Amino acid sequence: AATATLAACEDGASRPRTPSADTAIQIATGQTWLCGREYVNHAWGYQRRGAVIDTVGRIWRYGFKSDPKSFVNPWSPKDMQNMSEDELKLRYNGATVSGARVPVDEIESHLPLIAEAAKAAPTPRQNVGADMGSNTLYCLLYNPQKRAYAQVMLDQKGDWESTNPSPTAKKLAAWVDSHLSGIN
Repeated sequence: AATATLAACEDGASRPRTPSADTAIQIATGQTWLCGREYVNHAWGYQRRGAVIDTVGRIWRYGFKSDPKSFVNPWSPKDMQNMSEDELKLRYNGATVSGARVPVDEIESHLPLIAEAAKAAPTPRQNVGADMGSNTLYCLLYNPQKRAYAQVMLDQKGDWESTNPSPTAKKLAAWVDSHLSGIN
C-alpha cells in the first residue's frame, strides 16, 4: 500500500517535461531518493516528520506521531549505511507530494556532490539539551551494485549536534535547505 501511495502521487503544477526527461536520472542511476530533512523525537511519544526530494524533482512530505501509551513501531533501520529501497519506502510511508519541485538540472549538478560529502567524517556529537529530538539534514548515496543507500549526514541539531565539515557538504546543505525550508 505504501508503494501505491508514493507512486500514485504526481505534481500537476510542475513545468511540463517529457516522461523520459523526468525519469532520466532515476533510470541512469537506479536511485529514487536524493536528500531530505527529518525531525525525530522519542520524548512524550514517538514522532517523526520530514520532507524528501526524489530524483525526478518532487518534494514529498511525511509525518508520524503517537502518544506515550501507544506502541508504535518507530522506523529504525539496522544500518544507516546500507538501506534498501524497501526500508526507505517504510521511512517515507504515507508520504504525499508537496506540490513544490526541484529543477532536474539542479539535481543533475548536485548529485555528484553527495559522494564527495560522504568522504568527510562528521564532527563529534555534542549533547546540548534534552527532549528536543533531532533535526537532521541529509543526502542519500546510492550504491547500484548493492542496490542500497547510505545516509550522508550534512547537519544535525537538537539534543545532539554534529555537522559534516566538508565544503561540499556545506554547499549541499544550503541547497537542500533552500528547497525544503517551510515544507513539513
